[in-house]
Amino acid sequence: MLVVTCAKVLIIPAAACKNSSFRYSICMIPQDLHALFWNVDLETFDPIQYPEYTIFRVLELGDRPAITWLRKTFSQDQIKEVIRNEQRLSPRSANFWALIYGIPLEEIAALRVAGILLPNK
Repeated sequence: MLVVTCAKVLIIPAAACKNSSFRYSICMIPQDLHALFWNVDLETFDPIQYPEYTIFRVLELGDRPAITWLRKTFSQDQIKEVIRNEQRLSPRSANFWALIYGIPLEEIAALRVAGILLPNK
């Protein structure tokens, strides 16, 4: 049986496991992105369980490889939803990602909170 370790998490091929309820354990956050999640216990953090937080951190702090990982991990709809609703995005990030994803600026909560746009009626 091939067992590979990754940041204290085991990756075991499905063929090696006879239990049908077994789920893969994987490195959920790539090593290169650990700095973006400095305040999280990465041994237990599952980005799929916390998509809004994960997407927010990568959009706000990530570089190109981080964005590539984000787009492979989450759907475009999930990313757009965070861009629309995440009030903690900086105005610069919110404006940039709204333009990249073609979202009207009036729909961006972070820009309304920052006082850059008037609230939607």
